[in-house]
Amino acid sequence: MRRVDFAEYQATKNEILFGKKFKEYTSLGENGHIMKEYCTKDGQNFYEINDNGRIEFWSTKQGESKIYEETTNKIKEIKEIKTEILGVDCYQMTENIFEIRLVNGQTIIVKKDIEYNGSIWNYQVNGYYFNNFKSVYEYVRTLIVEKLTGNRIIYHTKKQIPEICGYEGKACRHPEKCNTMLCLNCPIAEQFFAKHDNVKLIYVIS
Repeated sequence: MRRVDFAEYQATKNEILFGKKFKEYTSLGENGHIMKEYCTKDGQNFYEINDNGRIEFWSTKQGESKIYEETTNKIKEIKEIKTEILGVDCYQMTENIFEIRLVNGQTIIVKKDIEYNGSIWNYQVNGYYFNNFKSVYEYVRTLIVEKLTGNRIIYHTKKQIPEICGYEGKACRHPEKCNTMLCLNCPIAEQFFAKHDNVKLIYVIS
């Protein structure tokens, strides 16, 4: 079987799964190997067998079995490689994990080609997932400023809590999640995420 690098392994996987909903099935073989099957609604599948970091994989579009192997030495060698992610200087920790190190000692971790909720996303930053390059590009720059200053700038006046959420938000249907359209620009949601990200809110419009 032909040995390939991480880029080809991920490209073969993305060819089947990117932008699609899929189901993942995992089983443990008698020899301790971890076997995974990813099935999409359009009938395309991706298969892999993980033998302690040695991954054999193939798909319904590419029937030839290939091997990708990430050795401990390879990971160790890559840890101090200086590179760039989203236009920002960083360190490459593994093939798809990058660390932005700020002058105040804080770090930002950027992950590429991440599986989440049945789909593959281009980026994960600070627990949020992105496929749109412009959105993640702008978010990383905003995050850098927030981590350096400890402040989050809000570019609108402090809004009122939606009436449907009750007095002072006591009838909130999604407490401490703030993940509905009603939460957009809600001061409770803004405070919740500020606390989550350890920043101070500053409303610049009176």
